[in-house]
Amino acid sequence: MIKFSGLIISLATVLQGAMLSDTCNPNTWETDGPVNAIVPAGEKVYIGGDFTHVGPYIIVGWQIRNHLTALDATTGNALAWNPNADYWVNSLAVSGSTVYAGGLFTTIGGQTRFHIAALDATTGNALAWDPYSESSVFALAVSGTTVYAGGDFDSIGGQRRNCIAALDATTGNALAWNPNAHGQVFALAVIGTTVYVGGDFDSIGGQRRHHIAALDATTGHALAWNPNANNTIRSLAVSGGMVYAGGYFDTIGGQNRNHIAALNTTSGNALIWNPNADGWVNALAVIGTTVYAAGYFTSIGGQNRSYIAALDATTGNALAWNPNAFAMNPSSNVSVHSLAVSGTAIYVGGELISMGKGAGHYYFAQFDSSYNSPVIQPVIESSGTNNIGLQIIGSRIGSGAFVKFSYALSKPDHVSLRLYTLTGRLHSVLINKHQPAGNYSLTMQRGNLAAGAYLVSFKSGDYHQEKMIFLMR
Repeated sequence: MIKFSGLIISLATVLQGAMLSDTCNPNTWETDGPVNAIVPAGEKVYIGGDFTHVGPYIIVGWQIRNHLTALDATTGNALAWNPNADYWVNSLAVSGSTVYAGGLFTTIGGQTRFHIAALDATTGNALAWDPYSESSVFALAVSGTTVYAGGDFDSIGGQRRNCIAALDATTGNALAWNPNAHGQVFALAVIGTTVYVGGDFDSIGGQRRHHIAALDATTGHALAWNPNANNTIRSLAVSGGMVYAGGYFDTIGGQNRNHIAALNTTSGNALIWNPNADGWVNALAVIGTTVYAAGYFTSIGGQNRSYIAALDATTGNALAWNPNAFAMNPSSNVSVHSLAVSGTAIYVGGELISMGKGAGHYYFAQFDSSYNSPVIQPVIESSGTNNIGLQIIGSRIGSGAFVKFSYALSKPDHVSLRLYTLTGRLHSVLINKHQPAGNYSLTMQRGNLAAGAYLVSFKSGDYHQEKMIFLMR
């Protein structure tokens, strides 16, 4: 029987389930290429980008999904839905039983569709709706019977439209609304009778507007609102009387603001909120009192945060959540491209090689507050060899759960891995044998493990490590 002398369990650590986990949910499938767009919709999560396969992080059971797929929001597995786009998908929007896609593709859903399409949310087939964009579509938004599109096109829906258009959701024809942007449009947000626009333009809606504007949803004219950013806007989010903007700028709304700002919806002035990112911001999402930001930065909100961060919507300070994203070569300007919030889940997509602590996901990851099994707390660690210690990765889906263990041996050694209850009772022996040098992993299904705390004891030669795990109900 193992003794737990001097063992203290921190309830603050164990009961952190109400907080967003910074370890990604390993059950959510990942992609083999960058993810540019994410839209949760009910029981599904649609993702688009520059990938050709999707599958579990164990690299077994991967499936072909060209540039667009739908995941089950509960299990994280890819659904059969497969429009099979022939090139990048950059933007997505969902309305009822229709999924709108924009990008660089020319075929999708079994039909020829240039850069924009409407897909059946059940079958993945392209609908008759066919605006035929002359060039790439970077942003989509749906409001009632109108589909707003932004990009670098000069014709769409059968009419001349420079970089922004409103399309009839039934016919695909361009409506009379014509702001005529002089430069690319990357971001759209429709709130009531106002269409907020971000991009790389210098005039829009008949007025001089640098990179950001508010347009009348009926006339297309630019409203008086004019934050006047000095560089490109890549993302917009509207919440609580504020417009959050992210991009390449360092002045906006009459103030110095590096890459991220909160703007008053009436005056366009920058608010005192100032996270001061040291690199550009590509994606924003707001839920409650938290602003999530993603892009190409290493510092934001007064803390070191790589590519992804959660910010206090009042102070602009970085919150404790820290997924610790990682790029193999940070100087290559790879970044996180997309971010979406749905209930307790945060979805993140980009071109990084690792997002989230533990088993970091490539290109696409899910973080949520229910994923907290196990909570891991080191207890004892002693090193007598060059072996790499035990790594524990956990997951929870409904009533089922598993724990994945991984470790590396730099030389042949006897390895034991045992699971104990807190009363000191040996629950199970997972490994007890001599193994050659190499990398190892194994998965333990939850099985008859009751909710609660357990101790994992790992030994390799004279190396001894113990970790606490806590399985939630």
